[in-house]
Amino acid sequence: MRTILFASTLFACTGDKIEEITFTELEPQMVLSTESVDMEVIVLYEGLEEFEILNTGQAELVITNIQISNNEDGIYQLTPVIEEGNPLEVEPSDPLTVVVEFEPGTYRRYDREILISSNDPTNPEFSLPLNGEGIDGPVPDIALSPQAVDFGTI
Repeated sequence: MRTILFASTLFACTGDKIEEITFTELEPQMVLSTESVDMEVIVLYEGLEEFEILNTGQAELVITNIQISNNEDGIYQLTPVIEEGNPLEVEPSDPLTVVVEFEPGTYRRYDREILISSNDPTNPEFSLPLNGEGIDGPVPDIALSPQAVDFGTI
């Protein structure tokens, strides 16, 4: 539901006095809780980070798309998933939590962007840097003592 107040000026006559009445349109405003999502260094398993999309405007914010650029390999996953024709609605002062999962496939950096589309008239498109790196975990130092166990004759 979108709240609109008409952006126009009306003049009301009350006797000899003319009063000016101004209406303005209420707009949503999208703000992100972070400037980038850094998955840091992940040992070839899975990492998890989250951020919030905040509606600091005065009207309902409609998120029409959240996707990760160049993510054909599926290394990153987002929740919630926005299906085409089924946008997410964020009321004023409400946050929307977005969860980013990172499952690196090999030992390298994975730098992408999270792209967010909305009905925010000032910033309808947001681009949020997304960085992660897959590394090999620590090599265990295993020692046995004693080196052999003699059970004798059984």
